[in-house]
Amino acid sequence: SDLTLVAPDSAPTAGGKLIVLEGTGFTQTAEVWFGNRRAAETTVYSESVIHVRTPAHKPAQVEVRIEDAGGRVAVASTPFIFRDDMAIESIWDVRNKAS
Repeated sequence: SDLTLVAPDSAPTAGGKLIVLEGTGFTQTAEVWFGNRRAAETTVYSESVIHVRTPAHKPAQVEVRIEDAGGRVAVASTPFIFRDDMAIESIWDVRNKAS
């Protein structure tokens, strides 16, 4: 099998992001790995398309690979990035409200 596309190529560390994998020779027994963490959910649509949800992972660049029950392994040519996104959780109005 061959892994030619991982899109998008990054996701937040919390996991759960939908990722599309394209290539050739995928089987129904395919398992997708992000470094040493297995994808949270894997759906093999055809021998050329797999959708996965990312696992939770600390910020890092990791290898994406597909392994099947027959021992075949396909590895993405570029690393996948788990990023620690900043988020605004609340905004306080600190202006003087005295009248």
